[in-house]
Amino acid sequence: MQRKCAPQNSALFFSNPILKSGIYSPGRIGYFRSLQGCFRPYSRIPLSPGITHLPSLYGTPPLHPQPATTMGYTMHLNTAPAASNSDAGASADDISLDKDILRSQIRPRRLTARSHRGEHGQQQVQELFTAHILDAVAQRLHSPGTIAAYLPTKSEPPIIEALTRLHKDGHRILVPVVRPGRKLAWVHWDPTVEHPLSPMGIPEPEGEEQDSQAFVDADLRLIPALAFDAGGHRLGQGGGYYDRIIPLLSDQQLEEQSIGIVFSDEIYEAVPYDQWDAILPVILTEQGIYRTR
Repeated sequence: MQRKCAPQNSALFFSNPILKSGIYSPGRIGYFRSLQGCFRPYSRIPLSPGITHLPSLYGTPPLHPQPATTMGYTMHLNTAPAASNSDAGASADDISLDKDILRSQIRPRRLTARSHRGEHGQQQVQELFTAHILDAVAQRLHSPGTIAAYLPTKSEPPIIEALTRLHKDGHRILVPVVRPGRKLAWVHWDPTVEHPLSPMGIPEPEGEEQDSQAFVDADLRLIPALAFDAGGHRLGQGGGYYDRIIPLLSDQQLEEQSIGIVFSDEIYEAVPYDQWDAILPVILTEQGIYRTR
């Protein structure tokens, strides 16, 4: 799609300090500032009336979210700057660019939000995630089982306390370690054992490594992401690790034994996705569990 460096409505952006940032548009058709400094249209996917705000880079709540009620909770759907997808016939280049732009906004927003929360706020968020994860596990596993999870970075949802509690309750926790060829190996995690740190500063357990079948055979899976949309399309970090193994799961495993983990402001009306991107029907945030279908 041809980029527009001087769109007809460019004056609208420069007359409004929020729009001037290049990441926000009112109404159904607008432009956002690309990495090259031009404005690119994102009217391929219509936006629902009433959704007029992209989450702030600083973690503030949406001004005018579009609510959707699922499982007794109100889920506020945010609006991505662009959400091209293969179902709408978008090119792979457009989809890739839109993904990169959304990732480039979510990552710093997570870091800034973590800093603004402070230790007390972080503890509160951790307690919320812990409570919801323990409740979700209790509903799905009535005896100790194997849980394929992950060890988060400092900016990701804080789930370490939940994993520690699950380990104490007798569950076997498997976490991934990255191996050549963009593959994940799965290793048993014990919170009482000090593990070496990966280059990202995440404890990386050592021990017997299992292949992707361990992920498939687990009784429950907690799956990281940067964002989801209302249909369950998952936006990951870009490595494609989970996109390779989630399709190995059966429909029942996806519906009943797999949970995506993000912050509540990372659920969007739509995110850019390609045909191979994973779809998860269950998402857990600090506000609770949401079903996308």
